[in-house]
Amino acid sequence: MILVNGKNQIFQLEQHFYTSRRPLSGGNGVKPEPEEPVNPFAPIDETAAKKPINLKNYDFITYDPVFPERPQQMVSYNVELSEIRSVKAFSTKLESTSQVFAFGHDLYFTRVSPEKQFDLLEEDFPYALMFIGIIGLYVADFAFKTYMKDRNDRKVFLTQ
Repeated sequence: MILVNGKNQIFQLEQHFYTSRRPLSGGNGVKPEPEEPVNPFAPIDETAAKKPINLKNYDFITYDPVFPERPQQMVSYNVELSEIRSVKAFSTKLESTSQVFAFGHDLYFTRVSPEKQFDLLEEDFPYALMFIGIIGLYVADFAFKTYMKDRNDRKVFLTQ
């Protein structure tokens, strides 16, 4: 979610701040105590089957009507834009990246990654092993094409 504050700064609100699965109270990141262990071989109790299912997730922060503005969420950094009239977000062909264009008196264009860098390779990724695997696939493809071509040529020769 991309928002504009009173200072005409653009910031990105993380999903866990506005999800409907946040607990209204009693969350504070602490999960409730489990009632008692469930025996899978016990007979089914009809009253237990009618209990409502709790869909609230206590891993999310509790509900607060005021969204915090953290500097890490600022898309426009410390730049104060002038008279922003509209903000448009566009998807890209990259997996977790979008583009944001804000316009009014000023024009501002940037790229945002809501999931941070989860889809980037780590520094210690074995690039050499990946390239060896790709080259091996090309060699195998060439070998199979050659084998199938020779096999088809022999079939044609035998049928004539």
